[in-house]
Amino acid sequence: MVYFVTVIGMTGTGKTTYIKSQINKFLKNSKIKCLILDIEGDFSEYKKSKLNNLKEDFKKTNILRIQGTEDSEEQSKIYDYIFKHMRNVVVVIDEINSQGGREGRLNSSLERLAVRGRKRGIKLIFAGQRASLISKTLLSSSIVHVLKKQGWDNDYKIYRQLNKDVEQKIRESPNQYCTAVLKQGVLVEILNDM
Repeated sequence: MVYFVTVIGMTGTGKTTYIKSQINKFLKNSKIKCLILDIEGDFSEYKKSKLNNLKEDFKKTNILRIQGTEDSEEQSKIYDYIFKHMRNVVVVIDEINSQGGREGRLNSSLERLAVRGRKRGIKLIFAGQRASLISKTLLSSSIVHVLKKQGWDNDYKIYRQLNKDVEQKIRESPNQYCTAVLKQGVLVEILNDM
């Protein structure tokens, strides 16, 4: 089962690697469609498409990527298109802070997708570096939080709100790649030992 997931950690902690491992699981299940909004080009191994070609391209493969954007009008077009025209799809949004998911500046079309997309079978996977900069609406919409090392106290404060014990373990871990997976605030998995 796929849930709403947020992957958070400073640069170089393995966020992209974790997300790719999740995407590769979708390859084994051709019934799951996955759309990646790739702003940095980190997912170039997956077939690139354009918004207007998605329906046709999904007939050929179950994983596609489109170019992400920092332009708020373009973001709205993408999120509106997904909301109106797509069903039963996992949408991966990398660098969520730059793609409309920043605290205090949440793109309204992304908010609608996060809050109402579930009824359309739309699941979201967000990735961002700074927990304190990700919209609280998006964080609270997530069922699963994948927490990695942070560099700032105010980012660890968000972790503490999710699970105090896990926050402390991640903060104190000497392992740069330590990863805790929480489901509804409860620790369910530790990757790369803390």
